[in-house]
Amino acid sequence: MNKSSEVKKYGEVSSTPLINLKDIFINNIAPYNTKNPTNEFILPENNSDDKIINEVMQHDIFFNSSIKLVHFQNQQAMTDYFNDNRNFLLATVIFESDNYLHYTVRVNNTWTPDSKLEPIMDYAKGRYFDDQTGIAEGDKYEYLFSPIQVAVDQAIIRLKTNDQTLKMDYSFGKLVKSSTEYNENNSSGIVGSYVAMMFLLCVLLIL
Repeated sequence: MNKSSEVKKYGEVSSTPLINLKDIFINNIAPYNTKNPTNEFILPENNSDDKIINEVMQHDIFFNSSIKLVHFQNQQAMTDYFNDNRNFLLATVIFESDNYLHYTVRVNNTWTPDSKLEPIMDYAKGRYFDDQTGIAEGDKYEYLFSPIQVAVDQAIIRLKTNDQTLKMDYSFGKLVKSSTEYNENNSSGIVGSYVAMMFLLCVLLIL
């Protein structure tokens, strides 16, 4: 068969057991510990209360980690820090309101999906890309972005409820993937959308 018309066949893939989000985060950050990674924060203008920052860094994902916090006064200071190649910026949390309910999380592009890819693509095409790269693009969210977001959300809820015992604990798993075929030159006949087959278990603990 001509290579250009080769049809790639992908078998069914079983679902995976749940893995705690903390373990996912720690395992993926471990190779970078020697680079002295930092987690950056920017508070709203004229807000110098760093209680929210300390609360975020109290989350279990940062326990015994080498990640250091850095508090910037503004985004320009953060940009200057990022442009210095001696620094390894892991993520930045920008609080945009004094009640902390509006915030932005920016993460190192090592752990971000390729923005040039279609957000939702043909299922067979997605299986093909996963096979070529060795990882599903959607999986990258759970490596860094999701753990940081959980830490921020837990910190906000603790401050708002004045409850330091509240704990948000997440675990991820993947649903079964059905078998499919992919022709690189013509996939129009394959029906189905490619969606990251992942399920999430959230456990909210109030001790």
